[in-house]
Amino acid sequence: MKCPQAQSSLSDENAFLLELFRNHGIDAAPVDDWIVFRDRNMKANAAVVREMKQRVGASVQLDVRIEIEPGRTLIESFAGVGESKDRAVANAQHNFVVNSFHVILAAFFRPENEQVTREEWMIGGQKKLVTIGNIGMRGELPVQGEQAVAWFRQFEERLKAKRLAPKTHWVRLYYGQMQREAIACEVLLDNEPWGEMRSEMAAIDWPLSETFYSVRVFLVIQDT
Repeated sequence: MKCPQAQSSLSDENAFLLELFRNHGIDAAPVDDWIVFRDRNMKANAAVVREMKQRVGASVQLDVRIEIEPGRTLIESFAGVGESKDRAVANAQHNFVVNSFHVILAAFFRPENEQVTREEWMIGGQKKLVTIGNIGMRGELPVQGEQAVAWFRQFEERLKAKRLAPKTHWVRLYYGQMQREAIACEVLLDNEPWGEMRSEMAAIDWPLSETFYSVRVFLVIQDT
């Protein structure tokens, strides 16, 4: 392995990622374009892969990659908006921290984490350990209480009915609605579109709203 480069040579996105892991007690170091973890065969990096100018301000797409084992890389993508590119990147980084970072931290580094829920589920007849992140929300759901999370219960039921290969998996669900119509419904399994689950989730009775709202949840599934 090459000697770690000075932190000052890192991209801003990788410097952010390195500091984030170190602040949570993870032994991490920069090597080339990656953040490596000395006590495990994993590495990570982050990059802005798309930038779009808006009428006012900018928007970006930030991709965070975690190579959990050789040949298998978890990718989480986040939109960020702001008055400038820097503000938009900061917004995307914030979204990563509150939606996915603690899931990754608990699943692969430090299981004790109050920011996530860890449960044993029977998925396809096999016991699995599931690490679930906070529900990311933009806008405001038109319902409260149990009705506001009914969609997640239906997602859980459908996921438990699937059969998954005996290895680590990661799943992301995103749904957005505007003027009482869906504008996005996406389910990814191991970075790839999961058509069956997407169709099932698109068909449930989502709360209807005239104004925009979106929900997002990310989870990691591991063998027990």
